[in-house]
Amino acid sequence: MTKGSNIVHQVFNVGVGKHTSLNQVIQVYEQIINRELQIIHKAERVGDIKHSYADITQLRRLGYQPHYDITTGLKLYWESLTD
Repeated sequence: MTKGSNIVHQVFNVGVGKHTSLNQVIQVYEQIINRELQIIHKAERVGDIKHSYADITQLRRLGYQPHYDITTGLKLYWESLTD
């Protein structure tokens, strides 16, 4: 963060700055664990979020840059669960 920046009581999205679908996340996990997951699709529910994106513009203004892409981040997360 930049020195002297006024970031008290602000909310920041943290992400990689790209849209990633749930299907893409599932595909990445399948690659990481080297097996196909059994996915059960159900009817859409009222209030379901169709598109979600973490806008990291505010953090970029403070000098934030993502260090990992979604694949690397999920792989490191998986390894932390299985170690």
